[in-house]
Amino acid sequence: MKIVKNYYDLADARRKEAERRYRNTKKTREEEQREQREAEVLIRAVEELEQNTCFVPDRKKEAEFEQLYQRALGAAELLNINVTIDTDKKEYSTIEFRMKQLFIVDCVSREIRAVIGMLFMKAEEIWIDREENGICITLYFSTNKRIMKKNKNNIDNLIFL
Repeated sequence: MKIVKNYYDLADARRKEAERRYRNTKKTREEEQREQREAEVLIRAVEELEQNTCFVPDRKKEAEFEQLYQRALGAAELLNINVTIDTDKKEYSTIEFRMKQLFIVDCVSREIRAVIGMLFMKAEEIWIDREENGICITLYFSTNKRIMKKNKNNIDNLIFL
């Protein structure tokens, strides 16, 4: 039996049709101005959120991430794929795999399969991108606590998110 469901193709066709309809509709000057105002309000809200947000190290999350990336390094070595670990950003840490192709075949141990599965399970976001000479899998992990300042002028009043 073979089952084929082209969900991506269907979604892509719907997206292209929506784009075509959007391009073919003329907006009134008022609609354009309203959309511009809405965009400006959203941008200001994001900027304010960023200004009023702090990140505090979370030792437990950092220790868990260290265990994950140590296992990721071992798996990358055994699978012969490039790996980059990045902990420099305050919002998240990443594990990035780059390779021409990835085959997890029957000779790959259950431990390596478990590591790959655990990385995918524990990551908060996963981006898989096609590149010119292969693919890139980037896994995002939160290692710091995001906190909001209650009062812009008083960093002592913080709210943990």
